[in-house]
Amino acid sequence: MNRLAIIVASGKIPRLVANRAFLQKENPLIIGLKGQIDYNYPNFDLKIVSPGRIGKILKIIKENNCNRVIFCGKFNRPKISEILPDKTALKLLGNFFLSGDDDSLKKIKVFFEENNIKVQSIRDYLGDRIVSEGLKIGKNVTKYEIESIKVGIKVLKSLGDLDVGQSVIVQQKRVLAIECSEGTDNMIKRAKNLIDQKQKGLVFIKMSKTHQDKNQDIPVIGIKTIKNLHKSKIFKIAIEANNCIIADKYLDIKKVIEDLKMSLISVNYSS
Repeated sequence: MNRLAIIVASGKIPRLVANRAFLQKENPLIIGLKGQIDYNYPNFDLKIVSPGRIGKILKIIKENNCNRVIFCGKFNRPKISEILPDKTALKLLGNFFLSGDDDSLKKIKVFFEENNIKVQSIRDYLGDRIVSEGLKIGKNVTKYEIESIKVGIKVLKSLGDLDVGQSVIVQQKRVLAIECSEGTDNMIKRAKNLIDQKQKGLVFIKMSKTHQDKNQDIPVIGIKTIKNLHKSKIFKIAIEANNCIIADKYLDIKKVIEDLKMSLISVNYSS
């Protein structure tokens, strides 16, 4: 028994992980979360399960001879009426809606490991997509933007204990928006009307939460988010080195950044 199960929500990352596993001669089982999965995974063994059926998910994993699991994809927390929890989920996540994403992920990880299922990281399959130290694409960042980046890093660091979002938009050292449960792209749209185009120092910063599991909940940025930032006239992007993943090929990201006359740099909490 040595098979990988991939529990997937939405986005490109689950597809990348599945394809990488396939290229490594694995035969991964795809467990799609109902209401979250947005791809039909042709040529893969696919099971669809409600997010609240944790006991059923474990049963499927064992019945299909899997001893490893990866969680990946963008998970939009559903309404209570849509979660349909089984007894296992109720026992494990009885206070799910009173706790943050990090706490819930940690509980689920411990649950699987107690049932002899090793929890792997997407880093194991997408290590080449991790943002590197010293990354710089596109136009130079001005001193005003560097000052705003420092403010954004300080804000995200202080919010880490509160399990809030991974992104912030800052202009002239003033916070315009902090990512909440709506997700990165909706936060960008929300911030659009708050931006003063006459002022300098407008930046978008995305980093891991300071106390989150750096192997399970890894921030992701891709071309879709970059284009949404451009639509909102936010042209400077700072993302955390070693703890963020790019959803698209590096050369594709580079081309979009340069074509749109934007800039993307990597930073860390000591920047």
